[in-house]
Amino acid sequence: MSDRLDKSVRWWPQATFDWVPSDQVARALAARVHANDLALTEPSRLAEALGIRLRRQVLSGGFQALLIPGVNPRFEIVCDPRASDMRSASFRVAHEIAHTTFYRWDERIPVRTRSASRAEEMFCDSFAVALIDLKEPRTAAS
Repeated sequence: MSDRLDKSVRWWPQATFDWVPSDQVARALAARVHANDLALTEPSRLAEALGIRLRRQVLSGGFQALLIPGVNPRFEIVCDPRASDMRSASFRVAHEIAHTTFYRWDERIPVRTRSASRAEEMFCDSFAVALIDLKEPRTAAS
């Protein structure tokens, strides 16, 4: 619900994707984050503004991070602390944030608008890469 969002992110999609948008839309969404508030290109700050709780916990089953819908908070992202580096941890948080665009936020507990798919995973990866690249632009030598 938008009343739980920081005013800087009231524009974040809260029920728009019942289909998987293109890679271009993922990059445009990351650019919108960048244009609205440069500080929010840090995934943990974006999560905080969206009212998403972050928690570290060793995960099993090959999971590196999970998005868990709930009542309060609306979402929680659980990341395995065994990340190889901060960029990897930031990528996982940004990736899970992108998954929230496939939920209806207006329900008591957010509800998925579609079944998970490989296309959705690719969209979330594209958003995470774009968000991190906007935060840490690569030089020509990179």
